[in-house]
Amino acid sequence: GFFYLDHRTVDMKYNLITDVHVTPGNVHDSVPYLFRLDRQRERFGFQVEAVALDSGYLTTPICRGLQNRKIFAVIAH
Repeated sequence: GFFYLDHRTVDMKYNLITDVHVTPGNVHDSVPYLFRLDRQRERFGFQVEAVALDSGYLTTPICRGLQNRKIFAVIAH
């Protein structure tokens, strides 16, 4: 079986993969999200205004972290 997760971030405007991060299979998708978002903002200078996420990211730490960063989020339910 697959015992790892491949977390990818895609630019909505150009559909380019901007980040790939591999974790053990028992690490939830939401755990590395804010760290990876911050890394991309610093490394590439992205001016992130909004993000679209699936329902797996609908957690209090993610919502609070995005609010603190003043990033608008659309999270599927």
